[in-house]
Amino acid sequence: MSKEDPYSERSDDFRGTTEDELEQYAVGSGSSIRIFGMGGGGSNTINRLYREKIPGVDLIACNTDANHLLRIKAKGKVLLGENLTKGQGAGGDPRIGEEAAHESEKDLLGKIKGAEIVFITAGLGGGTGTGSAYFAAKVAKEQGALTFGVVTLPFESEGKRRMRKAVWGLKKLIASCDCVIVIPNEKLLTVAPDLPVDAAFREADEVIVKAIRAITEILSYTRLINLDMRDLEEVVRNSGAAVIGIGYGTGDYGERVRHAVKDAIASPFLDLDLSSATGVLINISAADPTIDETNIATEEVKKLIADRAKIIMGTGIEKSLEPKIQVTLIVTGLKLP
Repeated sequence: MSKEDPYSERSDDFRGTTEDELEQYAVGSGSSIRIFGMGGGGSNTINRLYREKIPGVDLIACNTDANHLLRIKAKGKVLLGENLTKGQGAGGDPRIGEEAAHESEKDLLGKIKGAEIVFITAGLGGGTGTGSAYFAAKVAKEQGALTFGVVTLPFESEGKRRMRKAVWGLKKLIASCDCVIVIPNEKLLTVAPDLPVDAAFREADEVIVKAIRAITEILSYTRLINLDMRDLEEVVRNSGAAVIGIGYGTGDYGERVRHAVKDAIASPFLDLDLSSATGVLINISAADPTIDETNIATEEVKKLIADRAKIIMGTGIEKSLEPKIQVTLIVTGLKLP
C-alpha cells in the first residue's frame, strides 16, 4: 500500500487560517485594551481620555456616585455598590469603596473579560477610587490581562489623613497590578509653585493621560515592528511601582531628541536613581518622528541604566507638537522612597 503523498494538492491542506481565527491570536485586536476610571478622580480622567480620542481603547467609568457618573462620557459605566451606597458615594471612606467593588464584582468582570491589557486609573486618598482600584486590578489580573495602575497621590495641603489613605490604597494596588505608575501631585508644585488648585488637578490629569497614551502608542509600535508581546510583558509583568518623566526638545533632529530625553530625566517625577531600574518604556511623539531619533533616544537612556535593564521603544505621530518632540519615559522596577 503506497503512502499518501504529503505534498498532494488537496484543497483542505491549503485552507490556511481564516481572518476570524487570526483575530483570536492577534495582539490588540478588537477592544483588547480597556481603561477603567475608578472613583471621582478616575472617572474625570476617563472624560479627558474621551476627548483625546485615543484609538483602540475602551473607556469604562466606575463610581459609587450616580450623579457624577451621569456626567462622564464613556463606552461603559459601572455604578459600584448599588445596594450599599444607593448611588450616594462612599463618603471618603476607602472601606466603603472596597465593599462597593466587592458587591459589583460581576459587573466589573463583565467589563474586563476578554481584555489583554487593562489600565486602572484613580486619584488615591478618597473613598471610592482608593478602595476599589486594587480590587478591579485584582479581577483583571486573575483574568490574565496585563494590568497597569496609573494613580496620583494627594497634595500635602490635602492633609495627612488623606495621604495615609492614599498610601494604604497604593500598597494594595501594587500588590494587585503588574505595574503601577505613581504620580505624586506635590511634585507638580516644584515645576509650577503658583499653580491655582483647579489648574494643578488638571495638570495631574494631563500627566495620567500622557502616561496612558505613551503605553498605548508603544503597544501599537511593537505590533508595527513585529516585536513579540512577551517582550513588553517581560518589562512590566510583576514589576511593581514605576515612575514617569516627560520632556520636550526643539532644534535639529538629532539635538531635539537629546534635549527631550534630558528634559524627561530632569522631570520632578523621575527624582530617583535610575541605575536600579529593571526596564524602561520610551515613547517619542512628534509631527514627524524618525527612526534615527528613536535610536538616539535609546542610546541616551542606556547611559543611565544598568546593562541588565530592558528597553521597549514606541513612537506616535502628534501634529500639534510641531516643531517640538516629546519623550516619555516610564521606568519600572524602582524602589520608591
